[in-house]
Amino acid sequence: PREFPVGATKSNLVESVRDPGHCPPAPPPDNHQIPSHHASRPSRVEPPCFLHRHTQPPVLGDVNEMARVAILYATCGGMGDVGKFVALHALNHPNVTPTIVAVSFASTEGTGLGEPVDITNAALRETVTAKLAAADVIQVDIGADGAEAALAAACANTDAVVACLGNRQEENMGRLFGIPGYPTRWCELGARKTMAAMATAGVSRLVQLSSFGIGDDYTPLSGLKVFWRLLLNTAGRSMRRDLINMEAAVTASDSIDYALVRALGLTPDRDPTGQVKVLRSSDDGNVDMSVAKSDIAQFMLDEALAPTVHRAAVTVGHPPPETQ
Repeated sequence: PREFPVGATKSNLVESVRDPGHCPPAPPPDNHQIPSHHASRPSRVEPPCFLHRHTQPPVLGDVNEMARVAILYATCGGMGDVGKFVALHALNHPNVTPTIVAVSFASTEGTGLGEPVDITNAALRETVTAKLAAADVIQVDIGADGAEAALAAACANTDAVVACLGNRQEENMGRLFGIPGYPTRWCELGARKTMAAMATAGVSRLVQLSSFGIGDDYTPLSGLKVFWRLLLNTAGRSMRRDLINMEAAVTASDSIDYALVRALGLTPDRDPTGQVKVLRSSDDGNVDMSVAKSDIAQFMLDEALAPTVHRAAVTVGHPPPETQ
């Protein structure tokens, strides 16, 4: 059976579909107040476990009010690809004014808008490339002395920040196969400068991309989970350390209302389905082991516009095939 969020209004247009096989009863609405200059705007309240099915764009406050969202994306890697899709969804949203920031470690990754998104759907890839090329995109070198000030200027007068920074590529594999410029570890550096920039700009809502396998991701034991954890603790140790430190930089703040989005495998060949499953505890069942970058991006934008995750981490992926 379908249930809309507790306290749903005309401004909350993202549908949640309860997963009756795994979801405990929905809790009463929490009264968490977002500490921002738009604290009167409503939060969505979701069941602990739900299928997030995007139907219509959520709108904050009055239906004619424009939401202002800063979108920070890495120019290289799959995490940055998610950020490029967030930018696409925001540019297509009738009630969002996005500030789009392409972030790179210029000494090793260069500058510019970045490579096209790494997906096999050529038409969708070209759409993202064309939209970003036509947009007003700010470029920031995260390794530069002025990066924090540049990010603060980009975040000024916005309602929320969506950050998809750094990468999960393994640097030793890059060296082994001769991939130029791959990668500089800067998830933690990006998070620290983002947090400082948000404090300067007076913005308190952050939706931050992280990764499956970091912290308690709530997924059941599986062969892929064992393999991924083994990789993170051997060849991927620098990646794991960087992601853990990134999350620590976010959670250390007392003033930021953050949502850490731990995405499953961001594989190039998954086409968008328009829905994801969100795990908030180990009782919430399972998710598929790969997910479309576009669907993670849509969830992150929706969380920026009408929050349900407050100062917490969730694991997000496609629902298992039997529940789709």
